[in-house]
Amino acid sequence: RILKFNRGSERAFGMSQTDVLGKEVHALFASPVEISALLARVDDAGSAEAPELLIKQADSGEDIWISLSVTRMLNRDKEVIGEVFNCSNISKRKHLESQLHEKNEQLLRLVITDSLTGLYNVRHLNAELGRMIRAQKRFPNRPVSIALIDVEYEELPAVLDPLEAIKE
Repeated sequence: RILKFNRGSERAFGMSQTDVLGKEVHALFASPVEISALLARVDDAGSAEAPELLIKQADSGEDIWISLSVTRMLNRDKEVIGEVFNCSNISKRKHLESQLHEKNEQLLRLVITDSLTGLYNVRHLNAELGRMIRAQKRFPNRPVSIALIDVEYEELPAVLDPLEAIKE
C-alpha cells in the first residue's frame, strides 16, 4: 500500500497524494505485469531498477517516461517494512534521444545520396561492394553479378533543363 506520495510523484503521475494513499502500487502503472516483475526482482535481490518505463499520467493522459528504482526497507530485526520507490521523469531525455536518432538517420541518408538527384553516391557503392565481397567470402558458391551503367546526356534538346535530365 502507498503510505507517502510526494509532490514530485504527484507531478510525474498526475495524481494527488489523497488519490493514491492506501492504494496498491500497481494502481499507478498502466502495465501491472512490468511492476509485478520488478517487485519479484526486489523480493529476490532486495532492490531492482526499471531504467526506462512508460507510464500514462492520470490527469493529462500524456505518456511519460520514468526511470524507476525500488529498494526494500527492513527494520532492525531484518523484517520487511515496505519498499521505497524512487522515480525520475526522463521524458525530456527520451525526446532528445529520439531527435538525435532521427538526425543521425537523416545524416546517414545525406552521406550516401547525391543532393541533386537523390540517387545513391559512390560512398554507398563502396559500402555495398564491401558487403557483397564479405558475403561472397562467406558463401563462395553463391553467384554474384555487378552491373555498372554510365549514362551520359551529351546532346540535350534546347528545351530540356540539364539538371532535370540528370534527375530523370
